[in-house]
Amino acid sequence: MIMALGFAFAATGVGPACSLPPGWSAVTSSHPHFIIFGEEHGTKESPELVGSIACALAMRGEHILVAVELPSRTDPQLQRLWQSPANGFADRVIADLPGFSGRDDGVASRAMLEMLEHLHLLRSSGKNIDVVAFDRARDDAQVQRWRMLPGQGAREVEQAENITTAASAKSYDLVLVLTGNGHARKLLDDRTEVPYEPMAMRLARSGSLVSLRQTFGTGTEWNCILQHCGMHGKIGPVPARPMRVGLWSKPRSDWDAGFDGYFWFPVVNGSPPASIGATQ
Repeated sequence: MIMALGFAFAATGVGPACSLPPGWSAVTSSHPHFIIFGEEHGTKESPELVGSIACALAMRGEHILVAVELPSRTDPQLQRLWQSPANGFADRVIADLPGFSGRDDGVASRAMLEMLEHLHLLRSSGKNIDVVAFDRARDDAQVQRWRMLPGQGAREVEQAENITTAASAKSYDLVLVLTGNGHARKLLDDRTEVPYEPMAMRLARSGSLVSLRQTFGTGTEWNCILQHCGMHGKIGPVPARPMRVGLWSKPRSDWDAGFDGYFWFPVVNGSPPASIGATQ
């Protein structure tokens, strides 16, 4: 069994961790079909926020799709797990979802597993929550279709296509996408030798979209920086401003201009790989 999970909201009611964050009404004022959360991988808070929002919306009867940056080739296994009983779900993800166990770049984190486990519990209790793994090509045909795109371009268009395909399969009220913030920008990325259109820029052609960038005051993250995967920190005073989401009144930088707004945490806590502490 994996160690006890700490993400707590009940499937029978909306508790403190199953609510819409301050500022949500401004983010949804344009009635987007897609809301992208561009995170810095490996924090407890970003998956927890997306899970809380999905929970709160499902509790009021909405049909929600949560798209996660796991390999799309593993989506058939994820869908089978999504139909499985609630008891033992997290253990089955560790054991049966290829590439989840042993991944240490911050994507397959304990917080991601906690989010999936509790959304699956809600789904098992009758709430309309679906999930899709969207990263990279889902099959060889998709690889061939986009092989002419140089550099990062193919991966970005594959991501957008996979989300669009899943979103069009059913009548969803909202699609929540949790991904790295580089994929979440809506402007051409020209920092590399070959400029490319990020996933969010592509996805915006499929429907109304709001993209938010994770910002925070202090804390730690478990991710990969300069080929070192592990806990990284930006430690300092804890800001007084509480957690919230919102739209920019004026982007603070050229990088921020690629997003419509932000989701802010005063403190973030690094979330290690889900398989750390697990017994196989």
